[in-house]
Amino acid sequence: MVHLTVHLVREVELCGPICFRWMYPFERYMKVCKGYVRSKRHPEGCIAECYIAEEAIDFLAELLLDDKTVGIPKEKYIVDKPTSGATVESVYGKEFQQAHLCVLQNTDEFRSYFLEHMEHLKREFPKYKKNKKWLLDKQNKTFGQWVKERVESQLAEPGCDIPEIVRWLADKPSNEVPKFSGYQIGGCNITLSFAMIFGRHKAVGFIWLPKHLK
Repeated sequence: MVHLTVHLVREVELCGPICFRWMYPFERYMKVCKGYVRSKRHPEGCIAECYIAEEAIDFLAELLLDDKTVGIPKEKYIVDKPTSGATVESVYGKEFQQAHLCVLQNTDEFRSYFLEHMEHLKREFPKYKKNKKWLLDKQNKTFGQWVKERVESQLAEPGCDIPEIVRWLADKPSNEVPKFSGYQIGGCNITLSFAMIFGRHKAVGFIWLPKHLK
């Protein structure tokens, strides 16, 4: 088999990479064709029938992709909104802190505040300035209260120009949280069961009911 090292190099130079010429894709497709067989007496007919049906479905799917379907207009599902009545619940402690922190971390206007707070922690706790995990945990616990005091001090300064979204989010949201058992998001209905809402199941999923199939 030593001669293969010579012939294979020559073959690659003439025909290109082997991944574009080997037979594995065709072997995999043979397995698909084998799955089309419903009658062992007429395997060729079963394969031809299923192949034509699949091609027809793909053709119609592309042809009707841009056509408007009969029924409720698609624009109705663009707006994301709840589909059920609200149940107000009070949230406190660690859960409230984590929710507020998550909103701040995903708001671009607070990036500079996170960097400033990290430098503040390094100066206040110099012996931990190289411990990234400790600094991150400390920031997650104290950032909400720190940024509230920081924004209040900036508002007290004359001529301050702070975006309105920073003022609202830094002041912390209300502890009263409305909960819904159904949502309409991205054209899909999400329905939560009774056990999901009241926390009886730890690992839960969603029921997706798409209104438009593409």
